[in-house]
Amino acid sequence: MVIFISADIEGVALVVRPEQANAIEGGSSSSHYARARTLMTDEIRAAMEGAAEVGDHRFLINDSHSIMINYFPEDLPEMGEFIQGSPKPFGMMEGIDRQVDCAFFIGYHAAAGTLHAVLDHTSNDRVFSVALNGKKVGEFGMNLALTGHFHVPVVLVTGDEALKQEVLALHQDLEFVVTKRGITRTSASCMHPTTIFRIIKESAAHAISRAMAQTVRIHEVHAPITLDITFVKTIHADMAELIPGSLRMDGRTVRWIGSDMPTVYRTYRGMLALSGTV
Repeated sequence: MVIFISADIEGVALVVRPEQANAIEGGSSSSHYARARTLMTDEIRAAMEGAAEVGDHRFLINDSHSIMINYFPEDLPEMGEFIQGSPKPFGMMEGIDRQVDCAFFIGYHAAAGTLHAVLDHTSNDRVFSVALNGKKVGEFGMNLALTGHFHVPVVLVTGDEALKQEVLALHQDLEFVVTKRGITRTSASCMHPTTIFRIIKESAAHAISRAMAQTVRIHEVHAPITLDITFVKTIHADMAELIPGSLRMDGRTVRWIGSDMPTVYRTYRGMLALSGTV
């Protein structure tokens, strides 16, 4: 099997502060950021090792956080192909296509504005909320919709307790590992990382067993697909509206309607990029 792994950092166990997750705020040589990178790498390795217990697989591991040079490929099993750096056409989902058999989302976080969610946001600090066909989604929901286009089931997700509620509201046919329980946006109660690694490994093995038995469901968003992005400031919407076909719904909300998820996804990324120019 070909297993695609999209790896973020905010949902990793014991990552609770921006200084850990942001190389710019924490400094690229910051001990906090370095520790978070190691924890992220360890959670990816646990997922890979768990999957490897139930067959020979090839992995595509896409670094999906910030400028996307976070995890340490040299500390991961050699059975992987490692995708790092930015920008990438599909961003967090670079590498996903019809050759992939199933997907893991490791270290994910909840959407912006989620109660008791650790480091919650949706793509960047300019986005207030996002909806697909009228249903609110975060990064998980956007990425889940893209996997559905390629008929790829998402079989394992890891992240905080608040994310679990967001995930189950969209798609229940997967394994979810709770890595921590949020207290505030920048604090959480966490289990020992070794315990988390063991649970991720066990959950990955179970998820792949189900995928191999073809007992998992694929989540698809049907066309026409309506994308609504509500920005924090009107100037962000002013810039996003420059994308051809955009509809201005109100001061902060821009709508775009597409016929397939890859086009919608790229348009979303284009709007985000334009909003960041002001």
